[in-house]
Amino acid sequence: MTLLEVADTDMGSRRSEIPIPAFFLASRAYKPSNSGSLNTIALSTFALLVFVILESILLPLVPQALAMEKQLSLSKAGTAPAIADGPPPQFIEIPPQFLQPPAYAGQTFREIVFCDGLFGSDTKAFPSYDSYRLFKEYHSIFRSNDGFETAKADQNLARGLPLMVSKRSWSICGGDHKYLRLYEALPSPEARDRLYDKADDRKIADVRQKCYLRYTRFRMTMTDGTKVIFFYHNSLRILDFEFQGGRYRFSKTDNGYRTHFSYDLFLLHPQQPSLIDGMTNSEQIADSNPLLGSRTRYSFGMKPKGIKYQDLVSPYLMGKFQSCRSETFFSKTNKASTLMLFSPISGDTSTNTSVDLLSLQLTAAAIILKNHEYDMRSNNQAASNSATANANAATVLAISQG
Repeated sequence: MTLLEVADTDMGSRRSEIPIPAFFLASRAYKPSNSGSLNTIALSTFALLVFVILESILLPLVPQALAMEKQLSLSKAGTAPAIADGPPPQFIEIPPQFLQPPAYAGQTFREIVFCDGLFGSDTKAFPSYDSYRLFKEYHSIFRSNDGFETAKADQNLARGLPLMVSKRSWSICGGDHKYLRLYEALPSPEARDRLYDKADDRKIADVRQKCYLRYTRFRMTMTDGTKVIFFYHNSLRILDFEFQGGRYRFSKTDNGYRTHFSYDLFLLHPQQPSLIDGMTNSEQIADSNPLLGSRTRYSFGMKPKGIKYQDLVSPYLMGKFQSCRSETFFSKTNKASTLMLFSPISGDTSTNTSVDLLSLQLTAAAIILKNHEYDMRSNNQAASNSATANANAATVLAISQG
């Protein structure tokens, strides 16, 4: 009994659902007679080879064609195809934003602009580049200028005002210490003879920092008592935090640069690990967290075992945070970095009232991350200068000793 006859016997009516290889059909059709000539045999052999070659090329494409046909039929019916990985376990509650990929077509990029003070210690954030441009323009207008009334009217509508202002707190003590103070800029229509001034800033949060061996913790406490914890992993270069049930991550993309930084912002899937998972009562990362890694590996400059780049990113990209080339030097309105966000924006993006609560939280996280980047850059530069000085001293000593 041949292989094809066995298939006919065992599979019965299901035979029509199985794609039979072409060379089986060719071998079944080819039955040379004793009176056939050599030319007929050669032609049949050539035809058999052609069937085999075509089968090897076209047969792997059959599943793809069937999948494309199924997806096309679902699209025509107006239903979304199912996720290939299957549904998640039933005990996980999936937020609405994970039920389907983000609809980027209906959203717009919001560019939040950050500018530094003279020494980079203070930061002003603006809801858009237009707002940043208006602030620079109004910064040099006085009461006697012709454009004062227009500038005052705009600032009364929260246009051309900083969205958020941060002031650095310096401390020489270790442990948990003050790191930043965050303010919001409020319109001042009652002050008719002046434009925005730092007296219009209202404090909204305090940020404290504590450094550990493998990570740095930031604790932001709002004036209403709300608390948000941020963890920055020193070797993975990620900043994890949670806000309103969503877990977010800034993941660094350019570890090779000393004077520039760039981070991708992700919304993590419920099944992805985060540094905030299982946080202890003392607000530290749990030792069982798979992202933390061992102290021994970290001491030798090694990343946590088994962690790959794919484990740190998510398919839900929300934006990008990166530093900018300085436009001018020795200026209080120097554009230093930008945070690009996918956000459903409507109306005038240059007003502070157009910014939603989540974007405000991400702005505060970006300010914390920017200051931490400056600290790491300063520490790396100090370590490099110290190593260079030690090397030069050793060279001079060797030369002096002959």
